[in-house]
Amino acid sequence: MTPTRWDRLEVLLERAREIPTAERQAFVTRETSDDPSLRTELLALLEATQGAAEYFSQLRDELLGSAMTGILREAPAAAEGPDPWIGRTVSHYQIRERIGGGGMGVVYRATDARLGREVALKFIAPEIRREPLAQQRFLQEARAASTLDHPNICTIHEIAETDDGRPFIVMAAYEGETLRARIERGPLSVAEAVDIATQIAQALAAAHERGIVHRDVKPDNVFVTRDRVVKLLDFGLARVADARMSGTGTVAGTVSYMSPEQARGQPTDERSDVWAVGVIMFEMLAGARPFPGSSPAEVIDLIQSRDPEFSALPPEVPPEISATVRRALSKDLGTRFANGRELLGALRSAKTGPARWWSRARIGAVVLVVVAGGAAVAISLFERKVPPGSVAHILWVDDNPENNTAVIQQLRDRGVEVTSALSTDEAVERYDPAVHQLVVSDMGRYEGVDKSYLERAGFTLLARLRARRSDVRLVFCTSARAVTSYRAEAISAGALDVVEDCARVLQVMGF
Repeated sequence: MTPTRWDRLEVLLERAREIPTAERQAFVTRETSDDPSLRTELLALLEATQGAAEYFSQLRDELLGSAMTGILREAPAAAEGPDPWIGRTVSHYQIRERIGGGGMGVVYRATDARLGREVALKFIAPEIRREPLAQQRFLQEARAASTLDHPNICTIHEIAETDDGRPFIVMAAYEGETLRARIERGPLSVAEAVDIATQIAQALAAAHERGIVHRDVKPDNVFVTRDRVVKLLDFGLARVADARMSGTGTVAGTVSYMSPEQARGQPTDERSDVWAVGVIMFEMLAGARPFPGSSPAEVIDLIQSRDPEFSALPPEVPPEISATVRRALSKDLGTRFANGRELLGALRSAKTGPARWWSRARIGAVVLVVVAGGAAVAISLFERKVPPGSVAHILWVDDNPENNTAVIQQLRDRGVEVTSALSTDEAVERYDPAVHQLVVSDMGRYEGVDKSYLERAGFTLLARLRARRSDVRLVFCTSARAVTSYRAEAISAGALDVVEDCARVLQVMGF
């Protein structure tokens, strides 16, 4: 569809919405007498959604691309002359270049003159700023995202205003590319696709647990840093679950990633975000979207009436992953994963199951024995036998190596390689996700300034390792007091477990 024809369709749609429902058919027939295909498209869109204005603002940017300035007229294209914002100083931020734009505003790269760091400034678009409800949503985006302190969610530093009252948010600036750019470069391996999906699910799990629904999860809003850490961007359509900012019947989000209920303009919840991740997974694995249509109306019809061609998934995709994609894309809300946490659990289970398809080393049956309430519970971490020349390898982190000499020697006697580290920095430097199948760490360590004691050093290590590799396996072996105080928080942060008796933490069996 050309921009000119798109403009005509948008104008007709807006005019039709102002006409009583009983008179719309005659209006559409009269105005599209010279273009039957346009008439079909217009009627389909009128039937598909009541929230056409917001729907079109999102859809235009998706289908016609960022070259269509649309609501971004305040940031001129190169042909129109220099961008007046570049080179300006806003508050203590020196704007250097425009790096993108979306349905809610324009984003610039800037330097924080006070702290000397690179940041991204997102300014609200002028048309939206004139709409109180839209401006409220923009500020809601910033407030919602700023409450989410998570390695896979873009960091919000500040919400501020220019001297003339124009609001903007200050975000962390990352080096890397969007998932859209990565997909366009060529096929992703199964391991890469599942790792990205897992990190997206981690971000959504954190958001959903705070009652925040993103509602616009798509590859353009997923950023992959140079260190392969995923950052979920742009909570531009996010809302607190019990808020009613958008109103019943509003269709938001980008059409290709809309859930069936979202495309119908019905209220959405965490399950719509899960659906979007399912679409992304299908696209990464199959190299095509699950609902390919030649028009927005056709895509909406497919989303609501057809199942994807799951046979398009490559044969190397493990059955557990295929089943996860199928469930994420279930039209039955009762069957679909209820939220990001459920989806994350399925992805982690698939990755740690017997197949162990992503691991370079097929390791043996290391069993973690956790003592809880006097009962020993065995958790199998690695279930495939070790082929000749391959061994299990553990990274053990403790500021006092003598604490666990006997346990470590027992592991080595059973054929397990153990690398030790004395501090967080040393552990991060030595950790190799292709080598170390497990990290065992104490919680508090003497490694601060002048070797002062840091009670939460273990959490710092876990966060840094997870920033490098989201599926890192780490067990805390610590004091009884720390087990009581930190176990729930550690599990939530991604640790496998927190135990107090290192002599009973690990046993190596059956090599």
